[in-house]
Amino acid sequence: MKEIIYLIVVNTLSILSLAVVHEYGHLFFANLSNCKGKIIFFDENNINPYTIVECRKNISDNLILFGGLIFTFLFSFLFLVFGKEIFISSLSFSLILALNDISTLINPTPILIISLLLYSYSSFMYFSRKLNKNYGKNYSSS
Repeated sequence: MKEIIYLIVVNTLSILSLAVVHEYGHLFFANLSNCKGKIIFFDENNINPYTIVECRKNISDNLILFGGLIFTFLFSFLFLVFGKEIFISSLSFSLILALNDISTLINPTPILIISLLLYSYSSFMYFSRKLNKNYGKNYSSS
């Protein structure tokens, strides 16, 4: 039972922290582009957090869109301290969070989107389960 609770807590905290970091990435690059923005974490009309960006100049929003993925990738590298499983799981979920941004940036084919989703979800689940097994080995006596 402790292992299940641990898995739920670690994954939930990872997902929530990555979502926050992702949106702050958009906001950071919006500010670099001399735009104003704000992050909406809770909205009764939209279940996903999002960033509203307003620019005075006509600028390319590619850097702002890519900012979420850049920040989550950098944040994921912090998890290397805790182990490869958390790191790869975090990278995989970063791709899931950025899928809409990636779709806007490169206009991918449906096969590419499905492949990216399958890869991201499967590696996220695989390394989450592996992390849970490692937890059971390391803490089964407590």
